[in-house]
Amino acid sequence: MADEVDFHGRIIAFVTHPYYLKFRYTGVMHKNIPTHAVKAVIRNNENEILFLQRNPATRGEASWDLPGGLVEVGESDQETLLREINEELGLDGSVKEQNGEWSFFRALDSQTVSVTNYSVVLEDGEIQLSDEHIAYGWFTKEKLANVLVKDPSLLKVVY
Repeated sequence: MADEVDFHGRIIAFVTHPYYLKFRYTGVMHKNIPTHAVKAVIRNNENEILFLQRNPATRGEASWDLPGGLVEVGESDQETLLREINEELGLDGSVKEQNGEWSFFRALDSQTVSVTNYSVVLEDGEIQLSDEHIAYGWFTKEKLANVLVKDPSLLKVVY
């Protein structure tokens, strides 16, 4: 959602976000955007992995990604993952063993974000996507090669 304000005679559009304000003329201002994230590797009985398709209206592009998110101050990896799974899938689960680490460059603030994957088992129930995502799918490595993935570096550690 964009607003325009008059700042010393200049019109500046900005977008509010939980972690930052982006200004058209002054670059990016940010505050304490976490640089560690966690992702859930959730497998079904056919050994396919659950991926979520990002909502382009709220997330920028319709790429596919693992469930998960940024670790907030005061949260453990496991707490973050369970919170994110509940928010994104509407389900509870249990976090099992660590399942790889990877990183990506975040252009927003020129930071490298480290990501830790964990195997997660979902409790029974129907997936209810949040508005952050528009679809979900179960993918083999071969099927995933045919879709846009948020960051291809994650593929090295999940298959």
